[in-house]
Amino acid sequence: MSVAQELILTLSKEEKREFRSFIHRLKQKAGRKDLELFNLYAEDQGLKPKVIREKLGYDSNNTFQGLNKRLYGHLVDFILSKRVQHDSTSTALVLEQLNLAKYCFDKGKEKLAWKCLKRAEELANTYEHFDLITHILNTQIEHIDSDYAEDLSIILNKRKINKIRLDEEERIITASGLIKKRLKDVRIKGIERDFDRLLDNVLKEFELSEEIFNHPRAMLRMVEMARSTIL
Repeated sequence: MSVAQELILTLSKEEKREFRSFIHRLKQKAGRKDLELFNLYAEDQGLKPKVIREKLGYDSNNTFQGLNKRLYGHLVDFILSKRVQHDSTSTALVLEQLNLAKYCFDKGKEKLAWKCLKRAEELANTYEHFDLITHILNTQIEHIDSDYAEDLSIILNKRKINKIRLDEEERIITASGLIKKRLKDVRIKGIERDFDRLLDNVLKEFELSEEIFNHPRAMLRMVEMARSTIL
């Protein structure tokens, strides 16, 4: 099975419909071979490459492989564009305010710039984008000489606290990966799983207190872990 076929298997019925529209938007051309290949893969995953080549009217295997690569490229573009749309909404809101602040600084509008920076900081805290908070606070420090700037000691304290949160997030990510790995191991061995006990052990191992469940993104990771014990 080609990589393109494997990616097609991950698409829902609605996503397949969206992909067909995506292909058409790339280039208006009747009878596109890459779309024909997609439809053949989507309709019957069991078709042999030789049969598919014949249906497409290809004699050369090299030409067929080239078509496979082109379809794969379109699938990757489509999947990544959907992922960006899904994941980047909150990030885009923060960056919008941060970039607007930088623009205002460049234009000498310091009061408005600091207003945008504070809005960016609020959004980043709400969505727990700790990496962006670091960038925002560093930007505030760069413009600490402004009449509208917050006290430097306050900003430095915020940055110190955010470094702790960043470190905790990294440990949560590592712990989540370890839980996945251990769940996979016990699933393969057929051992009865006790998710609560496994979770407690990993939290202790990475010195993560139960306070992490107050963070939405951390909670979501653990819910996903619990879901994986059922599936």
